[in-house]
Amino acid sequence: MDNQAFFSPQGAALPSLTVFKEVVRDGFLLGDTDSDSTLDIPDVTLIQRVCAYADVKDEQAVILRGDLSRDGSLDVIDATYIQRRLAGMYTPYPIGTIIAP
Repeated sequence: MDNQAFFSPQGAALPSLTVFKEVVRDGFLLGDTDSDSTLDIPDVTLIQRVCAYADVKDEQAVILRGDLSRDGSLDVIDATYIQRRLAGMYTPYPIGTIIAP
């Protein structure tokens, strides 16, 4: 968790991971495919596993959380945009923001 900042849906910095988890408990973080309340490489790996037709626990939740364009499908472009976000590059989607249930 070193060097990670947590933000509310309005963009305000949150003081801790605990507070962040309380904020997202009623929704989900767009791109957080493994539901651990962080955006990281394992989220990308889950998308790649779904695209490769590998066995994935709760595949529908992975699709819901990883479908950045909200078109109902998951593809390597979704994974690439998460990687871009992790690298601090521009993405056209609100990756890392809270989506209401």
